[in-house]
Amino acid sequence: MKATNLTPEFGVPTGTPEALPDRAARPVPERLVDTEGHPNTGAFRGVIRDLNTRDLRDPFRTGPAQWLREKRWNQINLVSPDIAAGIAVLDLKYLASAFCYVLDRRTNRLHEFARLAPFGLGLRFTGDPQRGAVRFRSRGIRIDLDHDVAAGERRLKLTSRTYRGAIDLSLRIADDGRGTTPINSVQGLPPYGLIYSHRSGPLGVSGQVMVDGRSRTLTQGDSYAMFHWLWALHPRDARWTWVSGAGRSADGQRVIGFNLTRGSDGLGEPENFLWFDGEPVAVGRVSFAMDLARKDGEWAVRSEDGRVRLTLRPDVVRQGQRDAIWAKVYFRQPIGRFSGTLVDPHGKTVEVRDLAGFASDQTAHW
Repeated sequence: MKATNLTPEFGVPTGTPEALPDRAARPVPERLVDTEGHPNTGAFRGVIRDLNTRDLRDPFRTGPAQWLREKRWNQINLVSPDIAAGIAVLDLKYLASAFCYVLDRRTNRLHEFARLAPFGLGLRFTGDPQRGAVRFRSRGIRIDLDHDVAAGERRLKLTSRTYRGAIDLSLRIADDGRGTTPINSVQGLPPYGLIYSHRSGPLGVSGQVMVDGRSRTLTQGDSYAMFHWLWALHPRDARWTWVSGAGRSADGQRVIGFNLTRGSDGLGEPENFLWFDGEPVAVGRVSFAMDLARKDGEWAVRSEDGRVRLTLRPDVVRQGQRDAIWAKVYFRQPIGRFSGTLVDPHGKTVEVRDLAGFASDQTAHW
């Protein structure tokens, strides 16, 4: 494989695992914004209960332009022996976006849709990652995401009838906030940007997925969801590279998951974590390399602390662009299988073999 780095600084480092300062060892703050109007930045094991973004003060609050920078995002990725899927709803205030893709791993057929809605028509985004709801309605598309961690669950219902075919999802995701410890991260971005992110490691999922009349059943124990909820004052232009996967280790003994990202604007490191049987482990800076000459080229993923050495072999690749008056997004998103090694908090090397997962190299002007 001829590996091409995303940029010269995205080289693949080498090294051995070492003890890292635990970025998520500090107590979880009760509020996102302190009494002086400053964000509590860092990565935390657990949940920030009060997302009091309205208490932010200058330079984060900059008048009417503030409205154009505020974004919310809810995404769920699903893996099972039969399917790999991603569902997301994005609120840009002046624009709403939703997409879904489902890879039937038996047939290697990809089914998908994407929809843009000017001025957020048909979108309702309420509450927070612990207790909230996301609704999206557009012609032929209906998405309902309900979050109730106090009751121990999240629910996803989706119906799509478009020229690309029919997709139906009815799923229950088990999440009581204890079985799998979530990571909340808060990071500033230049010049006056801010991102709050709630990520959960592998969560058990059950229910039905139906694509063009073919039904697939997801059962807890071999089906997993990775959950992401984001609020941001985002720069107008951004680029990031990301990988995520979930499943069992090669020996079948451990449930593992990972979220690893790197952005050209400094975004990423506070969100880099591995999960081993529900417990998160911080990872240092990561790099990505891929064979850009081939659409199905492999990806190499490495961390500078030596905890991550993975190779992604794509089964299919989504790529293209979404254009609107105010926003443009260019993306390349392989869906495939990861193999390699991860290192747990005790220094033990855990082998990964054909673990289902996702990657994305994305540029956004929004």
